[in-house]
Amino acid sequence: IKESSGRSGAAGYLVSKAGTAVAMLKVTGGSILHTHPATGKRITAATEVLRKVNNAPAMLLSGPDFYAEAAAGTSVMKDFFHFKDDCTADEIATLLARFHSTPTDWFAPLRDEYVERDAGLAPILRAAPLHSPCWHLPWSGIDTGKVVMGMGNISDKITRKVLQLQIDSGVWQKVMTCEAFYPVSEAAKRLVVIHGDFKPDNVLRGADGNLIAIDYDLCQVGPAVHDFGYMLMMWYSRTTC
Repeated sequence: IKESSGRSGAAGYLVSKAGTAVAMLKVTGGSILHTHPATGKRITAATEVLRKVNNAPAMLLSGPDFYAEAAAGTSVMKDFFHFKDDCTADEIATLLARFHSTPTDWFAPLRDEYVERDAGLAPILRAAPLHSPCWHLPWSGIDTGKVVMGMGNISDKITRKVLQLQIDSGVWQKVMTCEAFYPVSEAAKRLVVIHGDFKPDNVLRGADGNLIAIDYDLCQVGPAVHDFGYMLMMWYSRTTC
């Protein structure tokens, strides 16, 4: 058993037998992304629909604060910013196209919950188009009830306070409804199931030779361009700073 935890706060463990990975165990209780009921419902719903269309590993067992799924394959990560040389651009494009073809109807009931969760946010959310970043960025706080601050996620109390200050000051509304942040073309606005954290360490090569994306904590329904824009933003900023 080897620890394989990410940065969201959830503890992950890769389970191997005779040198071959057989399962991934995740303990979700400590994750900032699992501390609001709506968030847990989103992740569960996303994973279930991905499994139905063979875009996610099979579930082996689960409990209130953990789940174990079949090991999806071997890493294709060269380093945090790069795929291995034998992982081609065509393969990566095919994987994203397959992921983006997942049915999206599961998200509408959750979106309705987000609208009604907070009376202060409801008028803003009702007026926001479905390609607005408020619907699909985890740091918008609509399903966590707090902002996700990135690596090291500071305390619940502080993250909730930051979100409330953003709302009270009007900053949240201005950013989330600013048309400068909206996709422009109709192709970019196309609503699909987005991974939300698509990068080399979240892609594996399965036993059948095909790629599969793992880690669905940020999986939402949003504009297709998000998965591409996120990669470019993260990789460019971290390799040039």
